[in-house]
Amino acid sequence: MAYKSLIAVIFFLLVGCVVAGPPVWFTTNEHDWADPMTHIIGVGTGSSYDAAQEKAGADIAGQIEIKIEAESQTFIESYIVDDREHIVETFRSATKSFTSVSIRGAQVVDKAENGGDHYVMLAISKDDFLRDLRGELDQKRSVIQKIRDDSKEMLGDGKVFDALELLMTTDELVAG
Repeated sequence: MAYKSLIAVIFFLLVGCVVAGPPVWFTTNEHDWADPMTHIIGVGTGSSYDAAQEKAGADIAGQIEIKIEAESQTFIESYIVDDREHIVETFRSATKSFTSVSIRGAQVVDKAENGGDHYVMLAISKDDFLRDLRGELDQKRSVIQKIRDDSKEMLGDGKVFDALELLMTTDELVAG
């Protein structure tokens, strides 16, 4: 009799594990380690640990995606008056939207496996993310300022087309 009871208890424990579903932290996005006030939290599920981690990273990215789309046009017109060549140039630039930012520093908060399904929670500190982003922006701003200064010098030397070509590289910096 005790043997049958033991088998019944083991059977119910196994069935309970199979139908237990995802962990609580997966469904609530809450965990003792990562506070939503100080961290950006992402969860993911997949048939492997790597697939679940990739989806958790995509969940974080979806919350902080930033896009920058720049459009610029350059118009150059040349005409001759009294045997002198005159060049008129117009450069127009407009910012429309925003570009994806890489996510570094995300840490695995928790992971679980149940019935072949893998669950992962990632978190990234908001302060760390903003510090990294500020550093990247400062670096790009420094490069753009150098390009701007160099192009002004080229314009002063009469190298209009070289200056414009150099200024066009700022589009690549903004987009990348």
